[in-house]
Amino acid sequence: MKHCSIDSSRLIRIGPAALMMIVFASDEAKTHARGIVEIGVLDEPAHLANAGLVLVALCGWTWLVRHRSEAFTVLLCAVLIDVDHLPLYLGFPQIAPGGRPFSHSLTTVVALQLVVAVVPRRWRRWPLAAECGVILHLVRDVATGPGLPLFWPARRATCCCPTRRTPQSSWGSGSSQPSGC
Repeated sequence: MKHCSIDSSRLIRIGPAALMMIVFASDEAKTHARGIVEIGVLDEPAHLANAGLVLVALCGWTWLVRHRSEAFTVLLCAVLIDVDHLPLYLGFPQIAPGGRPFSHSLTTVVALQLVVAVVPRRWRRWPLAAECGVILHLVRDVATGPGLPLFWPARRATCCCPTRRTPQSSWGSGSSQPSGC
């Protein structure tokens, strides 16, 4: 009986490409989504893949394997921050006047940094990993519109830098142009 194993060199080569395809496919499918639930179901895998792609690019596979618990925390927090959308679905639109809740701001990052400052040194990696996940989530959200209340509570205005696709820009054909909010 032959034992099945994964060729790690093949995984290292195709992993980032697979993550990129998940992000692109999710974003393309979101353009045809009908309703907030469908958009959410398509957006969360893209957040997860986007965070994974950045982790691979910045840290490398060796670090991810050696620090898999921290990497898992980053990936988990890159998705879990969207739990703050639940009050919106329950009928409390005042928490997100610009489309995304106030917790999708740098205030959340600062709060996590304060946690880092007060916890014992041996536990700091966990709020730091959570902070990284939140930052990766915010980077994707600011790039995919409708914007974020980044500087809440100082400013309620939303910040965004999405690109606008031309009609033939599906899957990279055509051009992308910056658009404002």
